[in-house]
Amino acid sequence: MRILPITLFIYSVLISQIAVAEEQALEMPVMKDARVFYQDTEKRPFVTNFYTRATKQAVIDFYQQQLGEVLSQELKRGRLTLNFSKDETSYRVVISEQNNMRQVDIIAQ
Repeated sequence: MRILPITLFIYSVLISQIAVAEEQALEMPVMKDARVFYQDTEKRPFVTNFYTRATKQAVIDFYQQQLGEVLSQELKRGRLTLNFSKDETSYRVVISEQNNMRQVDIIAQ
């Protein structure tokens, strides 16, 4: 009778380890001149925010090279939002103007 509780305990430990392994950190692509001011790549949603001197088009080109085809885009209140999907992860890249620089916010889920 004692084997069942031990087996259930071992099973629950294994399941929790699998769940932790699925939530591994993600390396977010950032531009070479990025001045990162916030980054959380340990748990979903993964977030990185940075400033760059690159043009808006250069930022778009960079993320198309890194993440592939833009699935959709929206311009709202001066912010361009691009949506991508790569390796079963959805990426949202938001580009806005800040003091003659571009602020780039990346959210991955």
